[in-house]
Amino acid sequence: MRIAPLPFHAVTSCAVFVRRLLAVTLLAAAGSAQAIVTPDVPEAQKVPVTNPNAPKSPQDNNPQRRHNIETPALANRRREASLPKPGTEGGELTLAALQELLKDGKAPRTGELTLSAASAAPANSGAAAPRSAARGAPARGAVSPATQVAGKSADQAVHWSYADDETGPAHWGRLDPRFNVCAIGKRQSPIDIQDSEALQIPMEPIQFKWGKAQGSVVHTGHTLQVDVEAGHSIHIRGKDFRLLQFHFHLPSEHRVNGRGYPMVAHFVHKADDGQLAVVALLMDRGEVNPQIARVWSSIPLDKGDRVRLPADGVDLAALLPADQRYYQFIGSLTTPPCTEGVVWNVLKTPATLSAQQIETFARIFPMNARPVQPGNGRIVKSAQ
Repeated sequence: MRIAPLPFHAVTSCAVFVRRLLAVTLLAAAGSAQAIVTPDVPEAQKVPVTNPNAPKSPQDNNPQRRHNIETPALANRRREASLPKPGTEGGELTLAALQELLKDGKAPRTGELTLSAASAAPANSGAAAPRSAARGAPARGAVSPATQVAGKSADQAVHWSYADDETGPAHWGRLDPRFNVCAIGKRQSPIDIQDSEALQIPMEPIQFKWGKAQGSVVHTGHTLQVDVEAGHSIHIRGKDFRLLQFHFHLPSEHRVNGRGYPMVAHFVHKADDGQLAVVALLMDRGEVNPQIARVWSSIPLDKGDRVRLPADGVDLAALLPADQRYYQFIGSLTTPPCTEGVVWNVLKTPATLSAQQIETFARIFPMNARPVQPGNGRIVKSAQ
């Protein structure tokens, strides 16, 4: 029986089909050799199946972006086959190396071909993170900026000082957002009190309810502070303010008619509504002050150290001058965070300290005073 020849278009279609089938088969074989993975391998660690003939992007030619995928099991099989270690291009297992393993019957078993943990970049390269890492995650061993900021806020206090540098008074407002009032506040302390600008009016006297105080002296790192036990207060502006602590500055922070004093003691009080009131006792060079001598006898040895006052404490009332007239105005704390709304009461008559007592404090704190701040037109009352 004679078989009729196939039409030309049928022959052509069959040839095209065969060529396409052969191309797909070869491409699948090459892809299988380049990515042998199992379903139990995490998705981020799978080696992608790619067409070796496809054009490569510039990133693919960067050896820092390649991976070392050799495992101990694969290394053993390579040594058994006497093959060189694969990955001359940044540690990548090449198709040629896999073909050598397949040819010698040493191909890795299912599941042996996974990413190695050691995919180090060359030295001095900047060590980019592996592509298999989650996008946006920091490289191993690196600390993210958020962690650094959180660590600083949680683990250490903001450092400020009286020095003429970036931690000094001129920069307090930029050291921490909580300190911004130090820079932008309009009622900051200390100020230079001018009698010519103050309101000369009769004022109620400060009602001091001070006695012999028990407590302890602490070295804060910025001054010597005496934390007193309860039982001492003042009465001004129609309400009581209880004494919390008193501390010292050298030289005095507030000035009167342009004059400063060797030292000052600030007695910090607080009302039930939270308002602060400070009594500033200026200190001039003169006779020995017995009550300050009792404080100096309990000077701590280091920052954070605390020492109890002598058994009979300090007689606070004995520190006050006979003339207790004062200046009064609204100001701020003179240390960060420079909180405003503080009622300042600066006694006009100073107490005295001996030169040796001043020198004792200066040996620990040579200068711990904030510079004078603008008055900004605030009202200052001068008691008559």
